Amino acid sequence: MTSVMVESELQERILSELGRQPRSIVQLTYELGQPPWVVFRAMHNLNRRGLVVYAPGRGQWCLVSLRAISGALS
Repeated sequence: MTSVMVESELQERILSELGRQPRSIVQLTYELGQPPWVVFRAMHNLNRRGLVVYAPGRGQWCLVSLRAISGALS
């Protein structure tokens, strides 16, 4: 059983992964080794902060912009 990451650490890892290329929650769950509900909650909170958006045509999450991300993390 994997341990659940602290949400702030998970959000940073998600933003890092999305900085490389858009991904689905299923892909992030597999790559980060976290339960789906933990990844979904982190994505929901990132979306509420305006840092990520869902691309329905692709079925993947994307960064809003690198400028928005750098401002939010500083």
